[in-house]
Amino acid sequence: MMTSRLFHFTPASHQLRHPSMAFRATNFLHSSVDLPFFSPVFHDPCSWWWEAITTTNFLDLWSGISGQDTYQYSLSITELCSRPVFVHDSPSQFDISPGKMGDRWLVSCLGVLYLSKGLFYRVVPADQSFTGDGYAGVFRFRLWWCGEWVEVLVDDRLPTVNGRLAFVQSVHSDQFWPALLEKAYAKLHGSYEALKYGTMLDGLSDLTGGIAESISLRQDPTACGRLLNSLLDMTTIVTATVQAPNQQIRNNPEKLANGIQIGINYRLYAVERVETISGEAVQLVRMRNPLGAGGGEYVGTWSRGCTHWHQVPTQEKDRLGLSHSPEAEFWYVPTLIIFQNLPKNK
Repeated sequence: MMTSRLFHFTPASHQLRHPSMAFRATNFLHSSVDLPFFSPVFHDPCSWWWEAITTTNFLDLWSGISGQDTYQYSLSITELCSRPVFVHDSPSQFDISPGKMGDRWLVSCLGVLYLSKGLFYRVVPADQSFTGDGYAGVFRFRLWWCGEWVEVLVDDRLPTVNGRLAFVQSVHSDQFWPALLEKAYAKLHGSYEALKYGTMLDGLSDLTGGIAESISLRQDPTACGRLLNSLLDMTTIVTATVQAPNQQIRNNPEKLANGIQIGINYRLYAVERVETISGEAVQLVRMRNPLGAGGGEYVGTWSRGCTHWHQVPTQEKDRLGLSHSPEAEFWYVPTLIIFQNLPKNK
């Protein structure tokens, strides 16, 4: 059965309030000399209890850490990397992995967020870095929490296993916004272990301020196309995902025979009606893998280089921009997938 989950935009207040575990946003805006606990490097005083993730049940059930592995929490980013970067402002730089102990559903949500720059920089303020004389080891993020945008401060200490990041991390680059954002998200929920019980629906809502509604969707390409067009005409972002059973504990990448990755939110940009040389009308959806070129290539029907494109006139292919489309972008027949949409930034 095919299921549709719809996120309807609700205007969110831009006033930042703080829950019990988040410092007031105004504190960060003052210089570090105004706050004694920021000198010389910030250590989160709230960490003493929410860091408690090394329970026997957590390590045995979720992480797969063996007795030969060394788990350590107190390493700072500057100890892990000689030249860390907060964020690379390039679509090709989304090379995020859940790591040994992280969650694929969260990586998928971060991929969708990264493709939506307006939303991304609301959640991940860009005016932060590891350089400069005033570096205090503190970072801030904005998350949708209990109906409000809240700003959460975290220090730069991250959990490691055998000297490598234990949770969400960049695979090939030295950017650390994913690991720090995950830490802020875990802080709101009380621990990293609490994220094991999260879902993509929860993550997308918390990162965007959207409200989710689930509906049924028949396996009818025409009806599906009409629904997608109506969603894309509104202030929405539409994504599609194939969900695996027991997804909460399955972090290893899995793919369908056509190259579609299980548990990844593919961004949907447009629905097009394509006329073939024989006069046949085909409805296609333009999609993009948020993981970029490193996320694997779709190799099914209407994929890049597929013989089906030989039946499409050159002017049609030019209209679709087929020759200069990004590497992670592809066209797909809108059937047998789970559709989701979430709000655009206003």
